[in-house]
Amino acid sequence: MADVWVTVQRVFGSCPVHSEGDRFVLHDGFALDSLGGSVCLHALLGMAALLWALGHGHSPEELSLGDPPLLACPDPGPPISCGGRVLFRLEVRE
Repeated sequence: MADVWVTVQRVFGSCPVHSEGDRFVLHDGFALDSLGGSVCLHALLGMAALLWALGHGHSPEELSLGDPPLLACPDPGPPISCGGRVLFRLEVRE
């Protein structure tokens, strides 16, 4: 199984959890390691199925994630919420 590294590429608005450059990694398809900060539960749940698929050998192309693979958290941001949308870049490492 591969590791999937997740990096915060951009924050649109104001996120109370993530800042640009934050990173975490999913090891072997099931173990999550934060690399120095918190991980937002809403963002994690929004990307969990795709992280699992990437960690189990499915390609970003197969999952229509683009190049580089990008995912956004489900927070709609203002005016609907007081948070902000976070864009995550994914990298698969064998």
